[in-house]
Amino acid sequence: MKNFYWVMVALCGATPVHAAEGEVNKQWEIGFSIGTNMIADAEDQTSITASVTREFDDAYLRLAASFSDPIATPGLLQSVSSKTQQISVSGGIGANAFSIDGRLSLGRRQFESESIATNFNPLVIDSDGTIFGVGASVTYDIAVSDHGFLSPSIGLDYDSVDIARLVTTPAGRLINAKEREHGFSGSAVISYAHVFGDNLDHNIGPYVALVASSNNVAFSSAATGERAVQLDAIRNIPGQGDIWLDFGGSASFGLSKNLRLRLSASQTLGFAGPEASSLSAGISIRF
Repeated sequence: MKNFYWVMVALCGATPVHAAEGEVNKQWEIGFSIGTNMIADAEDQTSITASVTREFDDAYLRLAASFSDPIATPGLLQSVSSKTQQISVSGGIGANAFSIDGRLSLGRRQFESESIATNFNPLVIDSDGTIFGVGASVTYDIAVSDHGFLSPSIGLDYDSVDIARLVTTPAGRLINAKEREHGFSGSAVISYAHVFGDNLDHNIGPYVALVASSNNVAFSSAATGERAVQLDAIRNIPGQGDIWLDFGGSASFGLSKNLRLRLSASQTLGFAGPEASSLSAGISIRF
């Protein structure tokens, strides 16, 4: 695992900032992101995301498209790496201190074409798969000071993802097996945002989340912010459930009236498999 990476990202989902950012009378926002997940004993995974957000008073609707490059994940499952293209639609609505957010994502996974020779019997891998997810979260914002907000939230998600791996038959022949994994995941999150600046247009704060999944090959968390790419099939056993912590923080800075910089970092703890670290930084413009 590399010790350092940086990303440019427009979507930070870890800390609710509906009440934390300065009021700007703009209804559209365009964002761009490029990021990387650092996974222990595996290659870093880079992703690119572009998004368009439309705001309606206390509600919003966002359309995002993301692309991730393949990572090599040798190990128990002998996973085949893949490129992933994904489109997601998310939205939310707020009422007083409560807010409800939901997301729907659809995508395609293109497993890397490669030829593997075993016992003079070449194996060619060239196939596609799909990825699907839906989830929702509920958040309650509590003003703990003039410039601080504590935001507990809970979320529930369902995810389905196709994986491909190399399997040895009883006859000793190596074949390419494509499988569909699916599972439910739930999360409980507590985050804090401190607002500062002349126009209260900056915020920063930590978060901690307890995440449980029925299948740690297919999971995500709407409450902690959707991962660009799930940590799928990395030396984990399909169908194996798990409970772990996800902690980190985020910051948002108003560079000008319409331009905003967003930063975030997260780390898993207690995940059944290699731990993962994520950092992000990015830009968005409102008009």
